Amino acid sequence: EESHRLSKDIITLPCDQRYNEDDMVYVAETIREHIK
Repeated sequence: EESHRLSKDIITLPCDQRYNEDDMVYVAETIREHIK
């Protein structure tokens, strides 16, 4: 099913008022480490 394929091909990123700059830097660094 198309929705299942899409869910395997995308990554959702938390980004709203609950997160501060340090949180977002952590998310970005974690992603960078995993896509190398």
